[in-house]
Amino acid sequence: SPAPAPAGQPGAPRVPPKLEAVTPFAHVEAVGNGPVALSLVSDWGLDWTMWQPFMDRHKSDYTMFAVTLPGFGGSEPPPLPVGAQAGDALWLHNGARAILDLVRDRKLEKPVVIGQFLGGYVALLAALRSPDTFRSVVTIDAPPALPLGPMGSASLPPEFRRNAVETQFRRNLEQVPEEALLEQHRKVVTSWTTDERKASKFGDMVVRVPRTVRVTYLSEVMAVDISAEMTSLTTPVLFVAPTPPEETPPVVTRAGVRSFWRGFVKDAARQRLVFFEGSRRLLIDDDADFFDNMLKDYLENKPLNDKPPATSVPGRAPATSGK
Repeated sequence: SPAPAPAGQPGAPRVPPKLEAVTPFAHVEAVGNGPVALSLVSDWGLDWTMWQPFMDRHKSDYTMFAVTLPGFGGSEPPPLPVGAQAGDALWLHNGARAILDLVRDRKLEKPVVIGQFLGGYVALLAALRSPDTFRSVVTIDAPPALPLGPMGSASLPPEFRRNAVETQFRRNLEQVPEEALLEQHRKVVTSWTTDERKASKFGDMVVRVPRTVRVTYLSEVMAVDISAEMTSLTTPVLFVAPTPPEETPPVVTRAGVRSFWRGFVKDAARQRLVFFEGSRRLLIDDDADFFDNMLKDYLENKPLNDKPPATSVPGRAPATSGK
């Protein structure tokens, strides 16, 4: 039989490049002296300050470490080896390794890691690398795989997803004129909160991030599919899922969003799902009281309730989450 083709030759399987060294977090902000350690991972384009109001509220409840991923907040991103693709998720895995270094260096005992969207994927990847390191993972608006088409459309096999992101999604972003892309990215981030002051701050923050950094991180998130690994993950995970404040039937409905999320977590062990009905992504601040109480109940292993939409009937009790 013919000898296998050497690596790099036609017909040889692709060998993904690796980052040998970990690029550390651009910043770690330590606040609080409470009995529970939290590692807080910021979202796409944002620095650690997105967690500042939450940290100010909980100085006596938690010992908190809010981090800025390398490439955000004016920092340098990790290097990208020649041939790296979005599906390799090198920067997301770098963030996961940096969390494990933070836990080791600060001598944290079973911390809870909380991440919003992009930060949620970093948190999940860290738990997959070292499931016994963490007491729990809490993700906000970070399903194990994002829909590449309309909500509820069939999920692509992982290899097809990676190829689609690399050959279509990423290339399409790279062809958008810079001013148009900046405006698009600003609009995305400002939609995350009802607070106009914060929206403006975060919008300004994301457009200061270099284009390559924005596109690379976002492409990696779009290419990630860890749904298969979630069923065997032993670290407890709480998925916090906002449903849209404004529905646009038939494309986006709250019922469709709920069905999408339940498709991921319905059979997974040690995972719970809470819906924040009619909420934006920055629900840690927009729905601060409900989020804070829910997190406290979760850490005390109490039943969890979905947050009802603002238009719910006064006095009606929220539904208890089935997950």
